[in-house]
Amino acid sequence: MNSVDVPKRAPAGSAFLGDLDSMKLDLEEMFHLAIHAATVGQHHACLGYLKDVLDEQPRHARALYLLAAQHATLGLSDRAIKELALLLEIDPTFEMARFQIGLLLVHRDRGDGAIGHFRELLSSRSLPVARFAEAMLAHVEGRSVLARTLFEQGMVNASDEPALAELMTKFFARPSVTPAEKAAGNSSFGAETIYLGAYGRK
Repeated sequence: MNSVDVPKRAPAGSAFLGDLDSMKLDLEEMFHLAIHAATVGQHHACLGYLKDVLDEQPRHARALYLLAAQHATLGLSDRAIKELALLLEIDPTFEMARFQIGLLLVHRDRGDGAIGHFRELLSSRSLPVARFAEAMLAHVEGRSVLARTLFEQGMVNASDEPALAELMTKFFARPSVTPAEKAAGNSSFGAETIYLGAYGRK
């Protein structure tokens, strides 16, 4: 097995499973295998491990976050939004999930639904998170010049939040989308780019 291979998940009823009865993976092992599978682009394996984790622990917040990230990557934005909403019911302090759902709502032209999430983040103890949330609020409200100014202010201390900084850089670097392109779903900033990889960061 090379360094990027993810262990194959044996099919139900496989004789191989019987040999592994004494070697069953615990929740954290399955979760870390899911992270590894996501990192190397093995979405099928990642989803399988995550569903195993959530079968045993439905309120596993980080697993729900990674599941939403996988669905966003696959273009299933509405499913990702539902999973992030469930996660925030379980843990309202999960800031990356709150930022993520706000971005996905903006992507789905549901900016009104994103406003409350971004406002919640204005009081974050992380200055970049608070500034970027303020920038997104300005963007949703149509104040593009202010949004860019706040984005640039957030970038001053962005080393504290590298994944979020990279995402915001992509967002504010994207070209303008015409109404016709938007209607056709041709935005250059698709759902597959709107997720954060900080699975252990709340």
